[in-house]
This record gives sequence, structure tokens and C-alpha cells, in this order.
Amino acid sequence: MNAKNYSSNFKPIFSLNLPMFVFLGLVILVQSCSKDPEPPAPGNTGTGLAAGECRFKTQSDTAVFSYDNFNRITKLGNYEYTYLSNKVVLKDTKVDKSIMTFNLRPNSYPANLEVMGLTDTIAQELTWFVYNPDSSLALSRTFVWVKDKYVYDSKVVYTWTNKNLTRVMGYGKDSVTAWVVINMAYDTSKIDKREPIFKKFLAYEPTISIGYMPMSASRHLLKDLQLILTGEPAMYYQFYHTFDAKGKVLREAMRSQSGTEILGVNYTYECNE
Repeated sequence: MNAKNYSSNFKPIFSLNLPMFVFLGLVILVQSCSKDPEPPAPGNTGTGLAAGECRFKTQSDTAVFSYDNFNRITKLGNYEYTYLSNKVVLKDTKVDKSIMTFNLRPNSYPANLEVMGLTDTIAQELTWFVYNPDSSLALSRTFVWVKDKYVYDSKVVYTWTNKNLTRVMGYGKDSVTAWVVINMAYDTSKIDKREPIFKKFLAYEPTISIGYMPMSASRHLLKDLQLILTGEPAMYYQFYHTFDAKGKVLREAMRSQSGTEILGVNYTYECNE
């Protein structure tokens, strides 16, 4: 995927907490840090994991996570991560030849995201984030560099209900009507035990369709999803999970209305228990 062009096609970033990764593309997460790293707190292991804390070890069987002693991802696939005092830089060294820089607010939430190729001297795309009072993501606006200035390109609006993301609406630069709407329903009897992991990370990979979800995660497990594209019939999907003895998600799968499994993702964990 050419990262310099993904904004015009709404090829954004989605939190793993939305199992839409099986439909919208696999998303991995990278932890952000708003200040220089500090030594692990007492009781932490040498890996940076606190007592009772877990993190992803592998995903989809082949995606292996590498971490530093502060429990931050250092490498995943082609991506390398650099943590500075007020930003996180993600570099794709092989496929997209791109650099993504999350410039952080004091609370570690991204203020904006810059995307450029390895040979660019200025970001070809710039996305700004707006948050609700509870720090959940409310809105993202994307601008692209045209000749000598940034030009508005698109926006994505997020709706949350009881700490779950329930609607995402994407708008083109010239549209007052959303060209894509995603409605989501959750199994409120099942807390997503991956939520604490997700909330520490930034998404690393531009995927298709919706928008950015930095530092956001829903509380419960996704159950149903409705996708509506302008001029197309609505599409419906259901999500299924398998768990280990402690309730951690081992597999997450999406099925069509006919019951056919579209895609599935397996997880393994590393824990300090």
C-alpha cells in the first residue's frame, strides 16, 4: 500500500479493539509515550510487565512482537519504532517505504499524524485528532499537501455509547453526507480483556476504509457489524470468539450472514502472572 495516497481512499488506522481488522485489514498497535522513559516500577519484570499484566506475543500466528524493557514495541514485521520525548516515529523499511510520526499531547494522546515517504522532506498527509472530554476519539480531519499548502481532504466522525464505539462515519472533502457508515453492536455481558493492552498502543498500519483510532478501545467484545456504502446495499457481519481459561481472547473471527467465515485472527500472550 502506498502510504502517501491512502487518505484519498480513506485508508486509515483502526484499533484492534474493533475486530474489524478481519474485514478492514490487519492492524497492529504500538505503545505511545509522552515523556522520556522511566525505569520499570517496582514489581515489574525485566520485560516491563507489571504484576498481572499481559501483552501480545504473536498475532495471526506469524506476526511476532518485539518489546523493550519499558514494554514498548520495537519491531513488528517491516516496522521499526522510535520513541522520542513528544512523538512516536514508525518506519516501514521494506514495503511502503514510509514514515509515520504521531506527535503527542502531554497526556500521550496523538495531536496529529504525519505521513511521508522515505525521500520526502515534508509530510504528504496530515491528520488532526479531536477528543471527547473522556479522551475517546471524536473526530479526525485529514489534509493533503498540494503544491505548496495543505488542502482539506476528508474527515471521520466517531460515536461512543457506554464506552463502546458504536458508529463510524466517513466524509469526503466535498460531501455533507457520509459515504460510509459502520454501525456496531456489542456483547455487553463480555468485557474485552484486551482493552488494557489496546489503550497503551497506537495503530501502526494504514488499512482500508474508516479512520484513525489512536489510544481508543471499546470495553466489550464486538458482536455485530453493519457496513453501509453510498449506493450499495447494507452488509452484515457477526463476530465469534474463543477464550483461554482466564478469559483472554485466543481467536476472533468474522462471519457473513450466510455463516461463512471471512477471516480470523489468533492471539498468544506473554504475561507476568
